[in-house]
Amino acid sequence: MGNEKQSPGFWAGFILGSIIGAAVGYLLPPERAEEARKRIRSRVKEAISQELEALREGIEEGRKAAARKEAELRGELEKEGE
Repeated sequence: MGNEKQSPGFWAGFILGSIIGAAVGYLLPPERAEEARKRIRSRVKEAISQELEALREGIEEGRKAAARKEAELRGELEKEGE
């Protein structure tokens, strides 16, 4: 097996693959680790901020609904007491 000649197609594919790999590596360089951490940290903080705001809004809506229901029930109790 080791003594067999490689076909020209193998070498053409090898060279073409190397060129494509080098081009992709050049065009899409990896992010530095610190930059990636900063980007991830920023996105996580933004997501947490959005979720906290949604939670606050939900709590406020719940309080308003509870106040409406309390007023409704107090009105019904007053009607029954009359």
